[in-house]
Amino acid sequence: MTATRKRPRVPLGRPRRTLYTAAPALLLVVLALVSAATAQPCAPPYDGNRTFDLRIAPGEVASFPGGLDIPSGQRALVEGEASVTGGVTIRGTLFLSSSASSKISAEWIAVAAGGALIAGSEACPIPGGVTATILLRDGASHPVAGRKALAVLANGALELHGSKGLGAPWVRLAETAAAGAASLVLDAPSLSSWSPGDEIAVASTDFDAYQTERVRITAVQGSRVQLAVPLRYKHFGAVTKGVDQRAEVALLTRSVRIVSAQDTPGLGCHTIFYEGFTAVHVEGVEFDGCGQADLVGRYPIHFHMAGQVPAGTYVRASSVHDSLFRAITLHGTQGVLLEGNSAFDIAGHAYFLEDGAEWGNTLRGNLGMLVRPKITGARLGSDAIGANGDLSVFWITNPNNTFESNSAAATEGWGFFIHTRLGPRGLSKARWPSVRPHQTPLARFAGNMAHSVRIIVGYSENTGDPNGSPNLQRWDPALGRSKPRIQDESGITIGFKLYDGATIIDGLTARGFPSGTAPLAVRSSNSFQMTAFTSIRGFMPEGSSYRFVVQDSTGDGGRTTSIRDIDGSVSGYPGATLLPHQPGITLGFYSAPGCAAHPAYGLACPQQYMNLEMGFWDWAVGGSPAAVALSRANLSPGNVGPAGLAAQRLPGLQGRELGPKAGRGGRYVNALAADKGSYLVAWGGSELDNHF
Repeated sequence: MTATRKRPRVPLGRPRRTLYTAAPALLLVVLALVSAATAQPCAPPYDGNRTFDLRIAPGEVASFPGGLDIPSGQRALVEGEASVTGGVTIRGTLFLSSSASSKISAEWIAVAAGGALIAGSEACPIPGGVTATILLRDGASHPVAGRKALAVLANGALELHGSKGLGAPWVRLAETAAAGAASLVLDAPSLSSWSPGDEIAVASTDFDAYQTERVRITAVQGSRVQLAVPLRYKHFGAVTKGVDQRAEVALLTRSVRIVSAQDTPGLGCHTIFYEGFTAVHVEGVEFDGCGQADLVGRYPIHFHMAGQVPAGTYVRASSVHDSLFRAITLHGTQGVLLEGNSAFDIAGHAYFLEDGAEWGNTLRGNLGMLVRPKITGARLGSDAIGANGDLSVFWITNPNNTFESNSAAATEGWGFFIHTRLGPRGLSKARWPSVRPHQTPLARFAGNMAHSVRIIVGYSENTGDPNGSPNLQRWDPALGRSKPRIQDESGITIGFKLYDGATIIDGLTARGFPSGTAPLAVRSSNSFQMTAFTSIRGFMPEGSSYRFVVQDSTGDGGRTTSIRDIDGSVSGYPGATLLPHQPGITLGFYSAPGCAAHPAYGLACPQQYMNLEMGFWDWAVGGSPAAVALSRANLSPGNVGPAGLAAQRLPGLQGRELGPKAGRGGRYVNALAADKGSYLVAWGGSELDNHF
């Protein structure tokens, strides 16, 4: 370790202080203060009286032009600043001071086998008034983790513990804050770690996600915080209609900070934890400006193919803000606790379960707000919004995880998106080939909330703000409230949207849905075939004109939609199957004897329906077959040969056939439920020559 050091300057001629015995009262006060301060000692994770192989004193700046290496068995303590050109490799132990503000600036930091990077401890986190900062700059690239990386490799350990925000990482308003308010009253028993100068974010409670605001605190007085500038928008702060609609308020500032240097546009810092680490314990840490916009896998917090992690692994009470790509990613990882974290101003999915091989994790009490679409650089299609985008605060690819009391606030996308697959994808596919996310039930999903997202959840006393973006909402002067701009293809504002997977809806109450809205619908522009096993019971709508609508008349999802109305709470017909019914479009295609149509729910039929998708490919010519026919095979055993099969072919749809399946060149054929039996599929000529 070669360092250039700058010692702190000490003023000369400082007067000596004498404590006179003639002032016993002053002496008693001083002694009392010292006694109170030391009555409950908190021991840092290092012994400051020991000799360190490298020690940078408070106020000292030490430069390392050739990089910094902490060899195995050696100990280093940073109480000042270590400025490193190149990278830092830790094979021994590197401590950041618990008593003086410290800083490490480098181009990358790698905690290698046997190494540990430690700032505070669970028993004694970095106290308020002291900061420990890791600043990552662009420059040299780590051979595995890349640029601006803090990486924990196999057999490495990371212990980052800050006290700020541990007791109240994010809270809710105790009362509504009007536009122009200069203070907030918060529902928090203690804000002892919140301080003047801290930054907070206040979630939108309107249809416009961008009413979320970032403000700075100037004073903390009990449960009230004073703001440096007045609020621009109204933020609701009450429980109404039995729903907690109070705005979330997140503390962004922490005493342990991982910060990206503002040197290369689009290139933020990132942390990544690889399989085999011995410990990752992160609490009370701020991740500022992390994520790399043009590279998949470079996120603020990333458990990368870590497999089953050591028991007790966690990230909690931390804040991620101004991220260029995601907030926290679990990728091929099992057993992590994410608790009490906040993610603010995030590009792309914020809490991201990547491949479908993430299970046994617990996400509890986390907040995501102002999650923006990612439309440039590296991204998934789902990071966007619109017909082909499914931006969400929580992206869930394996249901076998626990989700409790999380809050998804303020996004143009969805709050929670459960996107299960037949099996894991990407790097996880070969490693966990037997995992079947689509057949896996939710481990636990309870107490979660989403608001100020792309759907309406009913009107209430929360009337919104008249100054929201006209692209996302509009103000209705007659109602004296805001209304959403986002609607489906039929012009009906809807609430709960079904997608392709089976959904069991039980005990759903839809309150405050006004005329012209629908609490239940199918996603518009859906190119995926829907399952026939979605069902509903115990549905209680209050005031809506429509109960269930299928607005998609062009996508495969809309054409294959069906829901079993178990108890008739939607249609009034117990056991009915609800199907699309759009006069002039479907032309009775789905109808069978006994069906009833109604504009509030579509078509209700007594039969059970199924969806069968068959794909054909003519390998000889490299394209789909010219013609496909569906025939009954067992109507009459005596009818054999081409003529017999032709006689048993299902009757034509007589003009009622739907158009070609989107992008596939196929056709929809309606096999009525009454026509039971076995069928032949024939193509390209004689049924006898090509059938099965």
